[in-house]
Amino acid sequence: MFKKFGLTFYLDAVAAALAFIGCLFAIISNSIAEQAFAHSIVVILAAVVGLLATGAGTYLSMKLGDENDLVVAIKFVAMVAIGVAFAVIINDRAELASALFTWDTGNMAGWSAFRTSVIADVAFLISILSLIVCSFMNNKAQN
Repeated sequence: MFKKFGLTFYLDAVAAALAFIGCLFAIISNSIAEQAFAHSIVVILAAVVGLLATGAGTYLSMKLGDENDLVVAIKFVAMVAIGVAFAVIINDRAELASALFTWDTGNMAGWSAFRTSVIADVAFLISILSLIVCSFMNNKAQN
């Protein structure tokens, strides 16, 4: 089962790990007192779906190959779900960021929520970029 894995397998694995980190930090950011996302259900569900789809796509690409329609569809779902989580976090934290950078600079809970949401968004962004790069590469394993 374990062959020599190519670069795309490792990039897919990085994408899955970063999706996990983004999901974890989105949950942490959402759980900070009085700083929950306005659309927290959308963020958490999209992050979990993206995480599961990224992991499933990586695993199935080893079994079925990169060109399998199911693998392509699952990776597309992963990119869309992670992209939705990324966009909703930015949308929900824009007001908090404007308050923190102007008139509410002493809000420690707000700063904590902002920092953890930035970490989640950066992880999601790199995960999406990694999946996009992998979609243009050919082989998952080298014989």
